[in-house]
Amino acid sequence: GWKANFYTISFFGFLFFAMMPFANTGLDVLVRSNIDNALQGRIWGLMGVISQFGYVFAYSLAGILSDFVFSPMLAEGGLLSQNIGQIIGVGSGRGSALLIIIAGILLSFFSITMQRFSVLQKLEEKASVYPT
Repeated sequence: GWKANFYTISFFGFLFFAMMPFANTGLDVLVRSNIDNALQGRIWGLMGVISQFGYVFAYSLAGILSDFVFSPMLAEGGLLSQNIGQIIGVGSGRGSALLIIIAGILLSFFSITMQRFSVLQKLEEKASVYPT
């Protein structure tokens, strides 16, 4: 998001998607070790519905935020052009860049704060009881 560079975007996009199998494996271990086998099909189905709905919601919200909120703010003379615009630039595509930056910051924040939830720690403790 800081600069529009094809190689940088490609590299970090690759890293993001390269980490997806590890995140999915972690989720798989937590579900399989904490939910009764008879209920796992229902849980996987529910998780699929929630995640697919999340995609629709996220894509819809991202388009609206990018086109109608952040892009006007980062246009020449826009509300953020003199502060954030000095760092990431102003003009075409910078609203989407700001949205990506905010999403990355929020993802980092949530991943750090979720480690402190005792409920999630208990799930991990139960999963670690099973031999690998």
